[in-house]
Amino acid sequence: MLAQSISLDGFNSMVVSYEQHVFRFHLVWFRNVRVARSLTKQTFSRARASRETFRSDWTPCIWLLRVAHNLAVSHARRGSNCLFRRLVDDQIISAHVPRLSESHAAYLVASSRVMNVWDSVAALSPGQRSVFILCFVEEFDLQEIASITDLPLSVVRSDLYSALATIRIYDSRE
Repeated sequence: MLAQSISLDGFNSMVVSYEQHVFRFHLVWFRNVRVARSLTKQTFSRARASRETFRSDWTPCIWLLRVAHNLAVSHARRGSNCLFRRLVDDQIISAHVPRLSESHAAYLVASSRVMNVWDSVAALSPGQRSVFILCFVEEFDLQEIASITDLPLSVVRSDLYSALATIRIYDSRE
């Protein structure tokens, strides 16, 4: 777990490689493009300032998402944004629902289910929300999530189980 410095050129190539990944993480967390862009910039700004502390046992993606996670939790605690009160952009939702040409009724049902999932995600604690997003949106395994969130694996499992239980409760109400 030795810290190793990342060169400026190496860091710039990391920005190119992982900018969309970090942006997507923040977008799913806050469902607000403006906030996601701002936090993505802050993530890379903080990472650049602390690139000498990069641990050799982490991948660049885990390191950057750890910075992004810490920023998201901090931003949420400050109350800078009413989490999940805004709807996801139509372009984002349209990727997950049937096309209008298939059936208007199927489209409405699918749209409603997607919004119910987002509403249930809004009810999760910040820790559960991070674990859920990292697992099901970013598709990290539980060990990687534990590294990103700096939580024991047992807590990650517990948070994921609790998040899924909450989402199932919300889904069964509809």
